[in-house]
Amino acid sequence: MRLQSAFLALSLLTTLTSAHPQEGGAIPAPPTGGSTDPSYSCPSSCTPPSCQCASTAIPGGLSKDKTPMFVTLTYDDSVQVELFETIMAVHNRTQNSNGCDLPGTFFVSTQYTDFWLVQRTYGLGSEVACHTINHFDLRNMSAAAVTAEIDGCRKAINAFSGVPASKLTGFRHPFLSFSPTSMEAVQKAGFEYDSSIVLDPNTQAFWPHTLDYGMPYNPQPCTNCPPGPQWKLPGLWEIPMYALLDKDGKVWASMDPIINPQLNDYDKALDNLKKTFDVHYEKKLPMGLYQHISQLVAWVAFGDDKRKKQDLLTAFFAYTQQKSDVYFVTNQQLLAWIKKPVPTDQMSTFLPCILPATDKSNKEICDGIDNNGDGAVDEGLVLSCQITPTSNTRSCFGCPAVNPNVSNPVPDHGNALKAIPADGCPNLGSWDPAAGSCLDLKRPQAVAKSSNGTQG
Repeated sequence: MRLQSAFLALSLLTTLTSAHPQEGGAIPAPPTGGSTDPSYSCPSSCTPPSCQCASTAIPGGLSKDKTPMFVTLTYDDSVQVELFETIMAVHNRTQNSNGCDLPGTFFVSTQYTDFWLVQRTYGLGSEVACHTINHFDLRNMSAAAVTAEIDGCRKAINAFSGVPASKLTGFRHPFLSFSPTSMEAVQKAGFEYDSSIVLDPNTQAFWPHTLDYGMPYNPQPCTNCPPGPQWKLPGLWEIPMYALLDKDGKVWASMDPIINPQLNDYDKALDNLKKTFDVHYEKKLPMGLYQHISQLVAWVAFGDDKRKKQDLLTAFFAYTQQKSDVYFVTNQQLLAWIKKPVPTDQMSTFLPCILPATDKSNKEICDGIDNNGDGAVDEGLVLSCQITPTSNTRSCFGCPAVNPNVSNPVPDHGNALKAIPADGCPNLGSWDPAAGSCLDLKRPQAVAKSSNGTQG
């Protein structure tokens, strides 16, 4: 599925959400040391899908040669026009092994966010997760304040972006800074997973796991945290963020590939990304490429070196695709596989490509997709919301009277459209907010790659 026609339509729309500096996109320091805690103990009774011990072993006892290689692409902070166009333009230059464009996981903070673009991101096959409303450091906040930030974010995204509540399952702490209070709040709020802890893939090659019996490592940065094995939060998964490595195999960065355009060091950055991938591939440990939205937009969307930077990511994607068993997945898809591992030769059934509902016979509904295939997305159905003289957004679900905030995450929005059900629509149906019902719209059929990487 290619999105050029959608981009053309999008460029014709009035851009309402101005580019704002990120509310605090400081890049966290890479992990120092790779110590693990020998006191960690997890019983054999801890079994998927409800419980998973922290382990360096491949889930399900699969051998490396039968295990798919997973890569996750995650993005933090507010979603704006520059972000959406840039990321989607990069993602659709490479196809996944299942025949779809590469998906991502977007940890959205709602301040400055264009809610309609979040809806589009979800509709095009990526995962939407939560990153608070205001992007504050949660370490020294009360449990009530933390809950208001994280749960308010989820409520606002659900109400104004039309993402089903049951699909908003993930959370990442701003600044990757957390405390026992904040982690407990994530658990109590009902999120399935947190993804905030950075590990060294050389020495802490732990697969995603639940926190029923704590962790075999001592997470940092953390305020007033007990030793890792004492962090017992039953049912909450942790999807570690694995540090990037340099070409010598040493820790290079936690997030955001380090690129200095003045030094023209794109080849160096590409070599480092390849090295990181090689280390993960040798273990079949999932790899992640984690980026702040502001950093990505700054070094991809603007400047004379735009093409070099887009080509850098495309070259890295192409390098990974030399292996026929590589799958780019969302965090939710990664967890689904860990809960029920299947070998590579069953991945086409486990992870089929489901393309957006686009066909000339379809009715155009406000779902973030060009349903009738005429090159325009949700034409005539999206509301432009000027909330204050300096704050604006777009939404299919009414304009909020004030900006969504911790005290009022779903302000009055004069909603004439119907909110999407908590579980979305069954059997790949599409929600029509005007009719308040699910529709069975026609979808194109994906063509997956064969084992040699060609279409077939």
